[in-house]
Amino acid sequence: MRFTRLTYRVLCVGVNHDLRFAQKDAVDMARFLMGPAGVVEPEDVTCLLEPTVDELRAALDEVVAAAPTHFLFFFSGHGAPVGISLRDAIMGFDELADWIASVGADHTFTILDTCHAGAFVAVSGPTTLGAIVDDSLDLLASATPSNRVICSSAAGRLSGEGHGVANGHFTAALLAAMQVAAGDLKGRVHAWISDRRLYDHAHRLLTKRWRQVPVARCLTGDFPVVRDHRRVFGAAAITGASVVDGGLELSFTLSGRFGLPTQVRVQLLNAHRKVLATFGNLVTDEADDDGGALVYTLPSDRVVLDPISQRHLLARGAVPVIWRVSILDARGRVLAGGDRVAAYAADGANAVAP
Repeated sequence: MRFTRLTYRVLCVGVNHDLRFAQKDAVDMARFLMGPAGVVEPEDVTCLLEPTVDELRAALDEVVAAAPTHFLFFFSGHGAPVGISLRDAIMGFDELADWIASVGADHTFTILDTCHAGAFVAVSGPTTLGAIVDDSLDLLASATPSNRVICSSAAGRLSGEGHGVANGHFTAALLAAMQVAAGDLKGRVHAWISDRRLYDHAHRLLTKRWRQVPVARCLTGDFPVVRDHRRVFGAAAITGASVVDGGLELSFTLSGRFGLPTQVRVQLLNAHRKVLATFGNLVTDEADDDGGALVYTLPSDRVVLDPISQRHLLARGAVPVIWRVSILDARGRVLAGGDRVAAYAADGANAVAP
């Protein structure tokens, strides 16, 4: 474990039914938590996709047997005021609360990205609802004295997905916060993002972009979730960038960035280095050392309509264009980059310029 004197277990669950991204939410969260910025090792993370009630009970029973000091439970899928919807039936929030209590962990963190998530709030103790204090207590939080809980929406409210992101809106906000929020817990070597800092940052993004208001309970700010991203994790390298007919063929490698989103940005510039087009791809390293290949098609209309390029085309029959490649982390820091110069001929062909 990365922390001494404690044991940490994570259980991520995703159930699609007719949703598109619930399973992906669980996978993305699990990868991030066991990546280089995470707190736990891969062997301490379990990811369940489309489990039945009995399968979830079995997974929770394994956590109980492990008796961790820290336990994080994440669920994405459909929900109702009475519980979370699994593949074959609903598990009531009271049963889930009993399971979390039986883990006996000193610190637990429950994250629910589901409609009606705030219905798990009960009747005693304050719960944070945006900037409003609600006189209610989450039953999940009452399962153990130090159980921290954040829910994607209040009781009677829906939680969304998609619309510009390939995740549930709440999970997308959490993943963004994990990448850009500043750490507020100072370790002996690294700074860490706490439960409170994670929620505050995700809350601002969620309410601003999607008008969805999350619910939080017992966030004391002493639960480390992920490591601060202010230092660069891992490395990237461009292993090939070939100008071919109709565009650019790009190949690259990533190392030490398992589970961390990485942006590949390609820009097309004219001879005066004015940007004519920008392409972007978000990739995730699925192994300790991984790579990929991408192909970008030359946008001929952008080149032909550019006044500077038109003059080159009329005078010389060809247009010099520049492909600028950058590989960046979540904070926009360049991990690798470079330019490739090509000659764009009148017939649309590309050739490497001398």
